[in-house]
Amino acid sequence: MKNTIFVTMAVLALALLNSCTDKDTVPIDTTTYHPSSVSSFPMSLGQAESMSHDLLITALNFAGDTSLWNIGGFPIVTATSDTSYPRTITIDFGTADTTTLLHTAIGDMRTRSGILSITLTDEWHKSGSNITITATSLRLSGMMTCNGVIEFANRGKHNYLTKQCPFFDFVTNNIIFSKKDGKSFRYSANKIYHMTSGDTTATIYDDVFYISGTSTATQDTNFLSLSISGHYYAPHSCFWFKEGSATISEDKINRTLSFNNTNCSPMANLILVIEGYNDTDVVYSNRYIDLP
Repeated sequence: MKNTIFVTMAVLALALLNSCTDKDTVPIDTTTYHPSSVSSFPMSLGQAESMSHDLLITALNFAGDTSLWNIGGFPIVTATSDTSYPRTITIDFGTADTTTLLHTAIGDMRTRSGILSITLTDEWHKSGSNITITATSLRLSGMMTCNGVIEFANRGKHNYLTKQCPFFDFVTNNIIFSKKDGKSFRYSANKIYHMTSGDTTATIYDDVFYISGTSTATQDTNFLSLSISGHYYAPHSCFWFKEGSATISEDKINRTLSFNNTNCSPMANLILVIEGYNDTDVVYSNRYIDLP
């Protein structure tokens, strides 16, 4: 029979604070295993999942609502055209996290700095359209800084959840996320955004997405793979993933990243299971992480 060891959230939190390495290790003897071998890297991957989604939603906001181009102060918005396509929109959030007014304009209560550039081949709701999103020293809520490119392509409609709905490819290769501790990692993703509501209206604020797919992260010699096991649920009214789950895997270590934000709070739950020897698992549960 498989035995299971549970470690409390308080012990895990203390372990993460005292962790001296970013390399997760698998215990040879779980009776002597110490949780200091658990790194914060998987938590950073969870934050990257949320932040890359925010880059997309911010881009869709500016692509679909020109009133955001003139809200005063930061961000400063310039566009090659407001009447024709293709067009490029550049959003400069400034250099200080407290200067942006976007969080009051759209109500997400996040601060931003850096530059976001958006190139659209056509209206993004139209089948065949493509958006290229480029982040330059973009920081969200004072957390990680990212540099890289996301491609978001409208592939038409398919059957999903018993209805025909638009779907989009979300692809990014090697976005660089830089953490406050000075370390950085490469993030890549290949996802599908299923748009289950909002495609028949001109406004972007009633859009609803269900998201499936995979992502990876590499930091030094550490490699993590993430697979969305329960589709992320992302209504536009919530600026984080409201529901859904993913499995983060590395060697014998598996983690479940869970979003269950009834009140749409910037929190996620990271549940960690390490496959031990002698049929013994070490389980860390109820470790909450802040989302940007």
